[in-house]
Amino acid sequence: MIAIFGLRIQVFRPYFGRYLVTGFNPDIWSYYLGKWLEENQYRYRPGSPLGKAIHYARSRWAGLSAYTLHGQMELNNNLVENAVRPLAIGRKAFLFAGSHQAVEMTAAMYSFMASCKKNNVNEFEWLKDVFERIQSHKQKDLYQLLPSNWVQYRPK
Repeated sequence: MIAIFGLRIQVFRPYFGRYLVTGFNPDIWSYYLGKWLEENQYRYRPGSPLGKAIHYARSRWAGLSAYTLHGQMELNNNLVENAVRPLAIGRKAFLFAGSHQAVEMTAAMYSFMASCKKNNVNEFEWLKDVFERIQSHKQKDLYQLLPSNWVQYRPK
């Protein structure tokens, strides 16, 4: 797989925030790598590091080669990991929140902020507006203050 990553780095060039393939056919490389794995699966002992790697790759070959079927798929999951990193850092911070109630309130705030990001709402403006309006809001209308509804119901 390192060879495929290296080739992708050499033959891709940035194009509108994504990459444009120039002379790289992942189907051919996937075919040859799969063929090599098949030919060498019995050449190395199953307990050796290379034998374990070959067994791992062959047992997951459908998933490992799926990127050749869909041009939008990436070879790695860096985009997803970068998106969830703030939540993972927050989860670690919850250990030092002080009490169970504090952890629940912190988790609720993280949920609200993630919801703001998902709905393209400025977190600071939303929080400021909610703090200003929540005391005078009726309980049955609290749904209007949620980030998903806030733009629709906020005063102009």
